[in-house]
Amino acid sequence: MRVAHFADIHLGRNLYRFLEVEEDIAKLFKEYVQVAIEERVDAILLSGDIFDTPRPLIRVIHQAVTALKPAAERGIKIYAVLGEHDYPKVRDKAALTLVPGATVLSYEGVRCVKQEVGGKTYGFCGAHKTRFRFGERSKSRYLSTLRSMANEVASTHRAVILAHQEISQVFANSEDSIDVNLFPQVFRYIALGHIHGHREGALEGGRVYAYPGSLYYLSAQEVRKGEEKGFLIVDLDRDVPETHFIRSEPRPFIVIDEPVERVRARIEAELSRGNWGRYDKPLMNIVVRLPPNYKDDVYSMIEKAVAGRALYKVVVQRGHAEEVPRSVGAEVDEVAIIASIIDPRNPDDPEVRKAAEYIVRLKNALAQQGQQERIEELVDDILSLKIWDRVVKTELLTTSLVRRRGGRGLDAFIGGGQ
Repeated sequence: MRVAHFADIHLGRNLYRFLEVEEDIAKLFKEYVQVAIEERVDAILLSGDIFDTPRPLIRVIHQAVTALKPAAERGIKIYAVLGEHDYPKVRDKAALTLVPGATVLSYEGVRCVKQEVGGKTYGFCGAHKTRFRFGERSKSRYLSTLRSMANEVASTHRAVILAHQEISQVFANSEDSIDVNLFPQVFRYIALGHIHGHREGALEGGRVYAYPGSLYYLSAQEVRKGEEKGFLIVDLDRDVPETHFIRSEPRPFIVIDEPVERVRARIEAELSRGNWGRYDKPLMNIVVRLPPNYKDDVYSMIEKAVAGRALYKVVVQRGHAEEVPRSVGAEVDEVAIIASIIDPRNPDDPEVRKAAEYIVRLKNALAQQGQQERIEELVDDILSLKIWDRVVKTELLTTSLVRRRGGRGLDAFIGGGQ
């Protein structure tokens, strides 16, 4: 049995409010579903965040229907789970339930299904995203549910679980991650969603986990990280599930972060290449770093440099960590001050300094308008640092002040109470 594994499509996403982006994503999804059909898959797996919002526009629902209808008409089964972007925020039906032929697992009572292919029975179960940061009870419930589902498909030839979830093998610092080895052994292929880049790995017992990633660049941060875009074809009948990653062709995305004196030359150098494949123009995220007293119209300058050759967004960053503010004739090192607050014992530690620099940049971004994406990226960067477990546990939560002010309840919450 062969399956196609998609995740994090984000239909309806119009990055920087360009309708072209929404249309690109819809076309790519339709195109690669057709590729899956040509690969003669028996099922299509959708591991969450198929839509960008829980209440997508009618035209966006139509995009999903149009893409998946040819597969359903050929008898290809479609199994899905909801991601946080799909799950209704109010009492309402999930939009994925409106797609003909799609079976949304672990929603409205259906947790697992079985499918006969070539005289063999295959099991498919689904688990939506769960947050574990609120305590071990939620993780225990999640694992209990996984074990219960495993029992439902224990007698099948091969079993697969779809999960829109962080795993500690990929999200080492996430409070919501879980060790993928805790998934029951019966699940030979763990079809994951949530991260927008391709990741996969082998486990003991001939098992495999995989994130296919998204088909399209959904933020400038993904470009900076060099995330692969595409989906997976998986042969479940091998001793170890065999994956084949098929790269997609998203619109080229150029990220520029330069001081104002260099930004125009950089734009012109990037656009002079002019090789955008199937697309007429690229996307551009242009971060311009300005000195505090810069007066010229940077937006007009960039508009002239681009000259209609790209879909672009400008983020103006006035002042940054390298530019130290002055006060009463003396220099104030914001990074040093914040580093001493983060970790008074080791303020010169490189990781502490890095955290302080990111916080200064976040402060500067918050002071400017039109920098929502930059703010989100900086928050992600700050939260991804590996120092927080050490700093929070040893320097903040264990202080006598926090314990005294919080009393027995907070003391128990942070792990020191009885």
